[in-house]
Amino acid sequence: MTSTSTSSGRTGSSGSTGSGSGGSSSSSSTIRTTTGTARRTARRGTALAAVALTLSAATLLAGCSALGIGSGAGLGGDWGLVSGEDTAGDFDLAVGGITMIVQGDAISGVAACNTYGGTVVGTVAEVEQPLRVEQLFQTEMACLDEGVMELEQRYLDALAGVTSARRLDSDTVELIGPSVRLEFDLLVEG
Repeated sequence: MTSTSTSSGRTGSSGSTGSGSGGSSSSSSTIRTTTGTARRTARRGTALAAVALTLSAATLLAGCSALGIGSGAGLGGDWGLVSGEDTAGDFDLAVGGITMIVQGDAISGVAACNTYGGTVVGTVAEVEQPLRVEQLFQTEMACLDEGVMELEQRYLDALAGVTSARRLDSDTVELIGPSVRLEFDLLVEG
């Protein structure tokens, strides 16, 4: 057996196939094909693993959002106050509409007369979860309609007193504190 060099620079055996560099070229081609197939298979496996990981992460994040994990999670959207109560009794919502808009951890809305804003800290789920509204601020217009300013102040005080929240159903959320209860219906999902 003699050793020969092929065009690929590999050393091959010329005795077993009977045609010197032809056998060597065939062997190199087989090695390259097998190696190429192994590389393609490895790349496909890596790509499939990346897709599976991405889908798993997306599913986990969607599940977290649905369960209300994360600041302000489970509360996103535009809400309208349908009932409220504090130590003075039920809110008279006939004197003015109250809204709550939550995007991420930002809260804003109309408090019967003025607009307000702040930050939501906590979560909302089907079971009662800790939640509070911080850094509340409001505009300072004076509304002359009877009872509007009183309703607004009671609402903002109640909102500041919220300590937990829960979803009553997919379109209703309840914010609760030691002496307050605010129930909102979903107007626009966020």
